[in-house]
Amino acid sequence: MRPTIISPTIQEFDGVRYYRCGVYFQRKGVKLYHAVWEYHRGPIPAGYHIHHRDNDRSNNTIGNLECITVKEHLGVRHGPEFGERGRRAQPKASAAAVAWHRGAEGRRWHAEQGKRLQQLKRPRVAMICQQCGDSFMAADYAVASGYAKFCGPNCKAKDFRRRHRKANQCQ
Repeated sequence: MRPTIISPTIQEFDGVRYYRCGVYFQRKGVKLYHAVWEYHRGPIPAGYHIHHRDNDRSNNTIGNLECITVKEHLGVRHGPEFGERGRRAQPKASAAAVAWHRGAEGRRWHAEQGKRLQQLKRPRVAMICQQCGDSFMAADYAVASGYAKFCGPNCKAKDFRRRHRKANQCQ
């Protein structure tokens, strides 16, 4: 079985349509050439890549695919200049990343990630501090385990000193 070319951006294989995303045809994170290889030859072994022999990423026939080691794929097949190009681009990419993270778009992205992570945190429960009587929010697991007694470290320390004084007076 070979992939059917529907258009320059769509290929179909085994009843599933794959769309060109960047330079590869894929669907939901599964690359077409991986699906073709696994259909015909089985799972891709760890430490190996699937290589397009003619370097045409739209030619996903099994005859055009070969399973080679990562070292061979990234070294011999694509040439030493492939890695050298990345090494030359690294300082420029690092500087651009720093600028992006410090810029308005980077700060906005980090703020959104922070909000998303806050929503993933465990539920909080309203509690009353045993020392000062103020209300505070505690994680539900802290309430369930009996650790949520004080609104902060100052009240916890004040309660400890009070209990310690009381214990010393009884002796």
